[in-house]
Amino acid sequence: MTPVAPSRWPALARAAWFPVITDGFASNIGAGALDATVLAAATATSGALRVLLEGPADPLPFGLWNYQVGGGRSLLGGAINDVGRAVSWAQNTLRLSPDSAAVLTAPPSEAIPLVLPYFTGERAPGWVGGARAVFGGVSAATDPDAMFRGIVEGVAMTYARVADELHPAAPQVVQVAAAGRVSNDQPGWLQILADVLGRPVTHVTRRRATQRGTALLALDVLAPEVPRAPRATGTTYEPRPAHAEYYAGRREQFAEVYDALLHRTRAS
Repeated sequence: MTPVAPSRWPALARAAWFPVITDGFASNIGAGALDATVLAAATATSGALRVLLEGPADPLPFGLWNYQVGGGRSLLGGAINDVGRAVSWAQNTLRLSPDSAAVLTAPPSEAIPLVLPYFTGERAPGWVGGARAVFGGVSAATDPDAMFRGIVEGVAMTYARVADELHPAAPQVVQVAAAGRVSNDQPGWLQILADVLGRPVTHVTRRRATQRGTALLALDVLAPEVPRAPRATGTTYEPRPAHAEYYAGRREQFAEVYDALLHRTRAS
């Protein structure tokens, strides 16, 4: 605060001022993804997968962003357009059954459609703004709940595409911390995410992880000695080895369709 400010705004004379921080950095802190062993998965209307590194990512992974957050640390990650937006589309458009959430906890099935859930274009890692959703393997026997399962599997595979690019810069990741509306409203999808990523996924149940992270960063200055309340968590979903082969095959199919979509979209 400048010397003139206290006389102009006496109520703020003893206020503590902090620099602006990015919401991604605050969200990682609030979710408990404090170092390079934990990925933070934001699961709101849009989403992201991010990791805190000691120093910059060099070389920068394809299609991702990396920026300094202070103390020599940097945040590496990628954003995903359609997470809650894809779920909301299914809920608003399809005639889902009252217990449609149960389809997310059922075993995987080849009868589930393959979905590329790019309803509003792709951000990381391909940045194909003109991409749109693709549904494959839909038959007369495909019901709305199966379509819903396919959409959610597709969303999980968009996170996996970002995770693949993150891996060389953060090979020591052992866990994913998932926070946001979709994880709170549809916790069953976190088992799918764990199976697709091949990593344990912990459900961070506290809402507004970004606000919690902002408060924790401020408390490091205002009250460094005061014990912090632990993050609120629910179930940790372990990847199921029995489903690894299925999802590996699904990811190969996803990549094949994506490559065809990418070529067609960029060619136009």
